[in-house]
Amino acid sequence: MPYSDPAMRVVNTRMAIYCREMAKYVLRGECVIGVLFFHYALPHEPKLGSDWAAWKSYSEALILKCAKVRVIMVHGWDKSTGVKGEIEFAEAHGIPVEYVTAGD
Repeated sequence: MPYSDPAMRVVNTRMAIYCREMAKYVLRGECVIGVLFFHYALPHEPKLGSDWAAWKSYSEALILKCAKVRVIMVHGWDKSTGVKGEIEFAEAHGIPVEYVTAGD
């Protein structure tokens, strides 16, 4: 999972990239949402869970409300069970998937 790692420094770096990318789209006037914003809530409520099994139904409900899914390709994104699951779900429901290199 690209937003998890034993080293908190790695997680913080990846989340900073994610947040900057999300901010970029908001500044362009787009309405964006991402389940990863809950990443910051996890330490405060462990019952939420932190893996794909815990977030699958929530992520899928969000995707159904989206015009498209944007995948921000940070290191490890292609190894993430959750990202793969979200892409498959979006494609199965005819929701376009856009792949973005961070910083573009």
